[in-house]
Amino acid sequence: MDHDLPVVASENAAKVVQGLNYANITVLSPGESFTVADQLKIQALPGAPIGPFLIENAYLLTDMAAQTRLYYEPHGFHSPTLASEIGNVEVVIAPVIDLNLPILGPFIKGNDSALAVVQQLQPQFILPTAVGGGVDYAGLLDQILRSAGSVESFRHRLTEQGSKTQVPDLKPGERFHIELASSVLG
Repeated sequence: MDHDLPVVASENAAKVVQGLNYANITVLSPGESFTVADQLKIQALPGAPIGPFLIENAYLLTDMAAQTRLYYEPHGFHSPTLASEIGNVEVVIAPVIDLNLPILGPFIKGNDSALAVVQQLQPQFILPTAVGGGVDYAGLLDQILRSAGSVESFRHRLTEQGSKTQVPDLKPGERFHIELASSVLG
């Protein structure tokens, strides 16, 4: 990738991309935002705890022209006050399964966490992350890592709750087009 591409990242992620020789880096902490060319607003929100003193970012992306919004938290650590902080969104990208390590518990929270974020934000779509498609684990990690749940079981839970949120079948490396109903902001 072109190392002159702009990168918006948490403080932790900024250190990683600096080490990869990216130069145009904007660091955001929860509560801060950055707008790209008056077209895309990127707002950092509290996300996953990393150790006892660091909180990673979740992000709210707003297409300024279409007034559509996407919420992204790759570890499933959603704020319980998210709905009052940001309201509804059209798309959520988050895990729908749990990934657990013995003694430590879940480091990726899907299942109940994903159901709660759907109930809070009422998205038209949730795009699942961390479902293992195209990922092969090897060595010690493969022996101790445990997953709980599936995309199918999550869909079933949504149906039981009466949710209209759709969970598409995604394939790594393939494009997926989303047809949104009217904007929740417009």
